[in-house]
Amino acid sequence: MSRTKVWRICHEELKKLPNSNQFTHEYCDRFSSTLMCDGKYFPIATQEHNWVLLWTVDYFRHDIPAYTIAPSESFVSWSKVFSVLRIQNHYPELVVCDDNVNIKMAAREKFPGCRVQTCYNHFKEHIRRTLRVRSDDTYKPFMKNG
Repeated sequence: MSRTKVWRICHEELKKLPNSNQFTHEYCDRFSSTLMCDGKYFPIATQEHNWVLLWTVDYFRHDIPAYTIAPSESFVSWSKVFSVLRIQNHYPELVVCDDNVNIKMAAREKFPGCRVQTCYNHFKEHIRRTLRVRSDDTYKPFMKNG
């Protein structure tokens, strides 16, 4: 079977599935107060620039309450994702994310009073880049102890 035929079959079957965000809205009503979110860029053959999958994960329940595909990790794109959470009556008290200012601003706008925390791994990676520990040996002992 050719790749094209396999893709067509999968595409037709996926069209039959309900929208995941709508499914969550209709059937899921218990969420924890901690939400993780991030974006993952991927290429699209017909587009000049990569697009991004914006996703949220309920930290303790391991559910994916909302996601979307967008042209960038803009404030508007993240606001749309967080609006879906509000429609689902999901109001997190803590949002854990990378150091993207758009995620933080959108979370604070949609969930006033919500704490926003930079992911430890992203925070540490920012330090690694700033200290250039992969190319300069000066701070490698410091990073190994942290």
